[in-house]
Amino acid sequence: MAEKYRSMVARKDTKLGRVMNETSNKNQPVSTKLWLEPSPMADPADMLELVKEVNLESVLLKSVEMFDNLTRPSTKEIAVLQDVFEAESFYAPLCEILGYDGIAMALRSVSAQIRLQKSGNGQYVDQAQRILEKLGTIDEVKQAVSKLFGYFGNDFDMDNVVDVGSGQHNIQIGELLHQVGAEGAEGAANDQLLRGVWRIKSVGSLAMKLFKNQGKIPTDVVALNVIVPDKSDVVRYFPVMVKALDEADDVEFVPGQKRVEPLHIRGDKSFVQDLVDAIDVDLPIDSMDLDSEKYKDETKFRVAKAMMRMSVDVTMIPIEVMVQTENDRLNSRIGDASHVAIKAKGNAVPFDHSTLSAIKARKRHLRSGRVNPRSIERGDRFAFSYAA
Repeated sequence: MAEKYRSMVARKDTKLGRVMNETSNKNQPVSTKLWLEPSPMADPADMLELVKEVNLESVLLKSVEMFDNLTRPSTKEIAVLQDVFEAESFYAPLCEILGYDGIAMALRSVSAQIRLQKSGNGQYVDQAQRILEKLGTIDEVKQAVSKLFGYFGNDFDMDNVVDVGSGQHNIQIGELLHQVGAEGAEGAANDQLLRGVWRIKSVGSLAMKLFKNQGKIPTDVVALNVIVPDKSDVVRYFPVMVKALDEADDVEFVPGQKRVEPLHIRGDKSFVQDLVDAIDVDLPIDSMDLDSEKYKDETKFRVAKAMMRMSVDVTMIPIEVMVQTENDRLNSRIGDASHVAIKAKGNAVPFDHSTLSAIKARKRHLRSGRVNPRSIERGDRFAFSYAA
């Protein structure tokens, strides 16, 4: 699998390939500049073809092996750099396509920590760890997330999807589900399902953001993505939530790092205008009409976003809430608006619902008990060995 990755990258990025080839057999330090060089991206379409060819067990095993390599790095710096490149540009996006977000987050986190430590910017890793330690307990974070999701419906289920301890390799992802019925928003269908996905930023991801923004704490240390069936539901729910939060005593709206506005709306002209008209609060709004000439080169997806700090007991928790449709979320995760596609210069994963359904079916088959019990035991032991 790693050989396939290297052949994909070799076709796309001769500069980095040449640097790595020239130094791969030399036991010499890697320059600071190279440690901060963006990873060469494998083509997303090639990765999707690879997903169709290999079994999921292989992807999982290779991804976990890569994580193990990064947490127990070689003494040869170029070998560590090659592992970082492979983790960031191949295994992490491959896991995202397959829906293994926890593994993807872990790979990106440890890679970012290595980059910063090796380039002389380890103070941002330390700062990230201090911020996360002061964030409050996981129960306090859940309390804040529950309150936010409560504006979409009072009766919901909340679960941790990934809950791996605390410390350097802490990964926290959760899900909320609400079945809209009689007590739901006016006009909502009784069978409408609202889903929320929340996460706490990993140490590496937060540290890299601190590095890029000279130590300024981002607003999305905790993030909640509320997924609704249709864009009209975004227009229905988002203004109600913003109005309620604006009247709450324990919430303070704050602008994002690159904006002066705490509210951000992005999408086609009618979507943006409908939301702006429906928001009944005196707050500045950053609106991006993607039909306009100004934003003609921007990737096309719709989202409504609010940035804030919420007080829980004595802790102020920075939270970002996004409301979008399932299709727009897929587009922003693995489509042409995704991190993978942007780094691959617009070459999106050519996903469709039949492909994703096939992947989900293979994942269900993987969980059906055909995995060797000893492999499950080893996997559990590996996962929780990094919980401290």
